[in-house]
Amino acid sequence: MTTLDRDYQPPWAVTCWVDAYAIYIKINTKAEPYITSFQLSEGGLSKALHFLKEIHKERAGGKQKVNGVSKTHSLIKRKPVPTEAVSDEQREKVRELLRKRGLI
Repeated sequence: MTTLDRDYQPPWAVTCWVDAYAIYIKINTKAEPYITSFQLSEGGLSKALHFLKEIHKERAGGKQKVNGVSKTHSLIKRKPVPTEAVSDEQREKVRELLRKRGLI
């Protein structure tokens, strides 16, 4: 039987918060949690997002699963549409039809 996880947090999750002066990010480690701060500005937000992206790559390996389903998938390739050559007879029939309709 499986156990229900009451506090869903993947292993790569971090905690973020903001106050009037800075953006804070807390990373749980085996020893003590690591807390870093970034300036509360557009540049600070950009650096914080870059930091979060790097942490995700390092901890989650770029792939993540939600409820046992991987969110990444292999590239879906389309089969090429077969192109058949048009015969001269078919081409003449189309031209005749277009002349009847007054399009050419």
